[in-house]
Amino acid sequence: MVLRVLGVAPDEARSLADRLGTAPPWLAPLSSDFAGSAAIDEITLNSGPASLIQQNQGTGPIQRTTLVWSVPDHVYLMSGNVSRELAIAAANAVQ
Repeated sequence: MVLRVLGVAPDEARSLADRLGTAPPWLAPLSSDFAGSAAIDEITLNSGPASLIQQNQGTGPIQRTTLVWSVPDHVYLMSGNVSRELAIAAANAVQ
């Protein structure tokens, strides 16, 4: 429901909810113009699956990269003005 309020299409919102389980993207600092300014990719970290969310301002460069992933006893969220590659490398370093 939260993804739908943010403007994510019904099929994509349902698919994301089914895939993400314990690491839902609504834990991330998403803006109300999410649908028009962000892309969500499912990636695989050393510790397992993760959601990579990249937000921009219109057609400009990426303004925020957010990575959400979980392990059996923790949910991690990393967010900032970093590249996709740096976010993945930092997440893979978490033990």
